[in-house]
Amino acid sequence: MLLLVFSMGSSGSWLADARDAFFQFGESKCRSEKLYDYLIGVQTTDTALYLAYKGMSRASSADCSFNPSTKLNRFRQGRNWLEEAIKMNPDHPEIRLMRLSVQLNAPFFLDYSANIADDRNQLIELLVNDPGAFKDDDYTLKVLNFVEQSARPTDAEMKQIKGLINYLKKNGK
Repeated sequence: MLLLVFSMGSSGSWLADARDAFFQFGESKCRSEKLYDYLIGVQTTDTALYLAYKGMSRASSADCSFNPSTKLNRFRQGRNWLEEAIKMNPDHPEIRLMRLSVQLNAPFFLDYSANIADDRNQLIELLVNDPGAFKDDDYTLKVLNFVEQSARPTDAEMKQIKGLINYLKKNGK
């Protein structure tokens, strides 16, 4: 059943399926675990981005376990994969988005929040300079809405986000 859900993505690519699942995490507590299970079987040459999605989904799936040791192990494994992906491609905006989402949701005692402002700023700066950077305007709007609602942007960043959203909507995107 899981494979059927993911394999029916509109574009048929693992990335389109992962993007859709990422923005559906709020609908189901363990959607991240299902995404991780799906990604394990994916074959791709985009190693850094794949590793970021796998890391984000693994770290996020910690909430799906009742065992504290399993929770911590999942989180650490996912965090390590995310950091490895950042080292492989430090300027990739989607990799930064994956780390931002994990850091925003990580419990404070895990001490994984040092890059929130930097990742948020890099995403906004990239999109200000190139609103088509993700090559998918619907996805870009979802990213902007996520950053606006969840990433605690500064007032100046909020103005940039709202400007980008208006630009994308105005241009029929």
